Amino acid sequence: MRVPARSTLTLVVLVVLVAAGCAGGPDGARPGDGAGRPTPDAAIAITYDGGGGDVRRAEIVCGDERDEVRGFLRLEQASDVCRRLAGIASFLTAPPARGRVCAQVYAGPERARFAGRFAGRRVDRRFARTDACEVKDWERVSGFLPTPR
Repeated sequence: MRVPARSTLTLVVLVVLVAAGCAGGPDGARPGDGAGRPTPDAAIAITYDGGGGDVRRAEIVCGDERDEVRGFLRLEQASDVCRRLAGIASFLTAPPARGRVCAQVYAGPERARFAGRFAGRRVDRRFARTDACEVKDWERVSGFLPTPR
C-alpha cells in the first residue's frame, strides 16, 4: 500500500507534536509536576475554629519567587498547596450564591475563614457546617483544613 507524500508529512508532524507534548517544555518539565509551572500570586490566611476553643491558623503565600505555607499546613508541599489553591480560586473570590435553598443539616460546630488575595482579587469567605449548603462549601475547602474531631 502506497501512502501519499502529503499524508506522510502530516503523520510525521503529528508524531513530533505528540512527542513534544509528552516530553514537556524546554527544561523537561511537564504540566503538573511543579517544575517550570506558573505560580498563582496569592496570600491567604486561614483561621480554623474547631468549636471548643481549638483555634488554629495557617498561611499560604504563592508567587513567582517562592511558595510558602505556615501554621497547620506547614508539613505540606507548598507548591502542591498553591496548585490546589489555584483550582478553587474562582470559588474563593466569589460570594456564595444568593437565594440558595439549603436543608437544615447540622454537621458540627467547626468554622473557618479564608482571607487575603488571589491574583489581585480579594478573598474573604467564611465556612461552617451548619446546613447542607455550608457543608457542601466546606467540602470544597476541606483539603486546606484540619480534620474535625
